[in-house]
Amino acid sequence: SSLLLFLRALETDRWRDWLALSAAVGLGLLAKYSMGLFLLCALAVLWIDHRPRLAGPKPWIAVLLALTFLLPNLAWNLDHQFATLRHTAEISQLDRKLFHPDSFLYFAAAQFVVMGPLLLPALIRAAVDRRAWRSDPLQRLLAIFSVPVLGLFLLLSLLSRANANWAAPAYVAATVLAVSWLARENRRRWFAAAVAVNLIMAATLYHWHRIAPAAGIELGRRTDPFDKLHGWNAAGERVADHLRKMGCRAVAAGDRTAITELTYYARRALGEPVAPLSWNPAGIIRHHFDLTADVARMGSGCAILVGGFDAQRLRRSFTQVEALAPVPVPFEGRPQPMPAWRVAGFRGYEGAGR
Repeated sequence: SSLLLFLRALETDRWRDWLALSAAVGLGLLAKYSMGLFLLCALAVLWIDHRPRLAGPKPWIAVLLALTFLLPNLAWNLDHQFATLRHTAEISQLDRKLFHPDSFLYFAAAQFVVMGPLLLPALIRAAVDRRAWRSDPLQRLLAIFSVPVLGLFLLLSLLSRANANWAAPAYVAATVLAVSWLARENRRRWFAAAVAVNLIMAATLYHWHRIAPAAGIELGRRTDPFDKLHGWNAAGERVADHLRKMGCRAVAAGDRTAITELTYYARRALGEPVAPLSWNPAGIIRHHFDLTADVARMGSGCAILVGGFDAQRLRRSFTQVEALAPVPVPFEGRPQPMPAWRVAGFRGYEGAGR
């Protein structure tokens, strides 16, 4: 919607269209910080093809109004240790070892699945067709909103890591750019094949666990695209068993993924609510559970704590600590035994690392 509103604002130059654009971008910024890339691309388009507009107030007021949407978010971050900014920095992992060719190759290959094995080559052909986007402002706009964004995430994947879906904002313009190239080159069969292949891939992935056994394919690490997601149900069932035997209704862990997965599957196995708790001796707000569900809020009840924590430190933080059977937590698709504890009587993080 923001891209369409931007095109409309360029076409009409009416205040109401620029203001509608600012609202759309502002809401986008609240949803995802990567919406900031839209602002950069829009400014690049204005600088290259509509430079006189930059001398007027409308684009700048639109930018300022869009940024005002972020003020409540920034104020909240100031009061909460910049939690969302810290989380964004953490998942990008730019503070760790740089240069990961394997991550780059994986991300690049994954884009053929995200966009489609026939549409992505069409995008590449359109991107290198400099005559088209040099002579056509609309083609140039689509290239600016897609190619640099995709290139940025390719660079990020090389320097640290990038999930395959992070480049999704690029594909709004990229899909139109690729299809327009196919239409301009009269590649109707290519287009029809691209759509058909994408539909077949989507249906196959969705029903793969039914299709593979019927085709005689044994599901495993190399044949199951969902392999890394397996194992949490078994871990949750083990936690549910501990909860049932120990009379607890809360699950604690030090990792956001573990808290989420164990709580979900334990609740499903028990058929009743299970409270998530975050073990956070450092006192740094890393995610939602650190903010709203710290172990310090567990009160007088008990919880099942999962993680390889030092037993002596745990005993200095709780009045009751009992070792339980390990929980098979999946690591890269394979269950690894993780220590589990029944803890009760929280008395503070003193001596536990804080």
